[in-house]
Amino acid sequence: LNPLERFIGSWISQGEVRRIHSKEELLDILEHTQIDGDPISKDELDIAVHAMTFGDKKITSIMTPKSVTKTVRAEDVLSPVMLAELHDSGFSRFPVLETEKGTVVGTLYSKDLAELRSSKFVKDLMRPDVFYVNEFTSLDNVLNAFLRTQHHMFMVVNEFEEVVGIVTIEDVIEQIIGRKIV
Repeated sequence: LNPLERFIGSWISQGEVRRIHSKEELLDILEHTQIDGDPISKDELDIAVHAMTFGDKKITSIMTPKSVTKTVRAEDVLSPVMLAELHDSGFSRFPVLETEKGTVVGTLYSKDLAELRSSKFVKDLMRPDVFYVNEFTSLDNVLNAFLRTQHHMFMVVNEFEEVVGIVTIEDVIEQIIGRKIV
């Protein structure tokens, strides 16, 4: 028997499929399945385990805190110096803040800056849609919200509706695959 047949065969007894009764039981099977030469690689099994467990995590465990987030003001001028600063930050999305109150009024995307030929205000290039999510929301709910809204960044708020950070779709995907996306 080849390794895949051994694996499947271990869960079939006398023509009947053995039932798995809990997520923990399936995780235990996945974590103890790897045998040298198996057609299922360790990386594939790791992804399966991460995919089974990412929904148990909350945003607070993966979000980028507000103190680390690079923001821009709606009234900022997108000059060559500012463009260099944004590029050097390593981020691809930037929350846009209203100058007076400091509330988030939009999102500036790096890709929208690529065609910029002259200085403009951030407010002229930002996208006005802003989405919020509670810091204790599970990652599977956040993934569904990303897919539903087709937005790639949410502002994370606490129980007092204060922005405490951001979460991106890459943050969630990293939890599913168990690797950092650069």
